[in-house]
Amino acid sequence: MIAPRRLRHPASSAGYWLRLLALVLLAGVWSGAAMAQARDCTLTLNPLSFGNYDPLETTVPLDRTTTMRVSCRNNTFVQIFYSTGASGSYAARTMRLGASALSYNFYFEAAHVSILGDGTGGSFFLQGTVGRAGANITLYGRIPPGQDPSVGPHADTIIVTMTF
Repeated sequence: MIAPRRLRHPASSAGYWLRLLALVLLAGVWSGAAMAQARDCTLTLNPLSFGNYDPLETTVPLDRTTTMRVSCRNNTFVQIFYSTGASGSYAARTMRLGASALSYNFYFEAAHVSILGDGTGGSFFLQGTVGRAGANITLYGRIPPGQDPSVGPHADTIIVTMTF
């Protein structure tokens, strides 16, 4: 079972590192899934696409979900860490289009409380034992209402690191 944890990211790991770029897109649809495989485990992450954002909406956030699948040949303890993206902050992730910024974040649960990160800055990372049956994990994205970005596709890149 994969569960969120708020722990300090280990300085070094005896496991293997797996890096995967995941784009967070505001407009348009990016088809396909990003997938990386190393030794015994596989992580597949579908892109998070918010679609169109309405700057006139001032009370209701724009929420979207995506799925991530983790599987291993044998029961393997894994940890999954997420970067801050271009903003450099877990609390204030931003998608950009030139100088225009659009705040967003993504979470482990539908309540939008546990920000996904590396365990620092108030963020949580995921960890647990995964076997051949794998684990399907829903990730929850949110753009707060009341922002006035420029028209066009805003994007951010999140690096996902899995250790095992």
